[in-house]
Amino acid sequence: MITADKILSEAQLKKFFSKLKNEKEKAVLVIQGKPSLSNPSEMRTVMDFYIFSLISSTGLRISEVLNLKLDDIGEDHLFIDKKISKNGKDGTVYFGKNTRRLLGEYKRFRELYFRDYSTNILFPSKSSRKRILSRSYQHTRFKYWLSFSGLPTSFSIHSLRHTYGTICLDKGLSLTFVRDQLRHSSISTTSKYLHLTKENREKVRDIF
Repeated sequence: MITADKILSEAQLKKFFSKLKNEKEKAVLVIQGKPSLSNPSEMRTVMDFYIFSLISSTGLRISEVLNLKLDDIGEDHLFIDKKISKNGKDGTVYFGKNTRRLLGEYKRFRELYFRDYSTNILFPSKSSRKRILSRSYQHTRFKYWLSFSGLPTSFSIHSLRHTYGTICLDKGLSLTFVRDQLRHSSISTTSKYLHLTKENREKVRDIF
């Protein structure tokens, strides 16, 4: 059951990314001063920002984001290979201009600071160029940023996916489209988000 405590409110989401973006921008300034990848803490902050932002704006699972390749990025969509998809099927996730700008910004950063990395992985590991980033470690990092932002650490990275699904329905996207975006095997799974939409919460306040 997807409950309200698994969904970030608009205010919480804004607070989280405002804090993280501010730290990312400070980290970039430090890295620009020493572009030799000798700043693991700052690099980690930058990577965190783009990884969590991408999940928040596409609803991808953390495992899918960490396995993305540069070739998977289209003009307005991401290709999800069946090898990394939970349901074992190829999929396509569409995005808009804000996410396109975000990806373009990250790719420029990647080209500059990972220029000697031969891997096609979108988010390469700093410790090993042949491995993807650790999923469990990203969960730890998410908890860290929640605490840093003064938000409940009971949220998980998957809360960003749940929040994305709820926002999509709030903004009027169809249930079938949201199902396809989240790549649920059944629309009944997607429908679980309906009771958490802002519209329904406001309606019940008006009625009762």
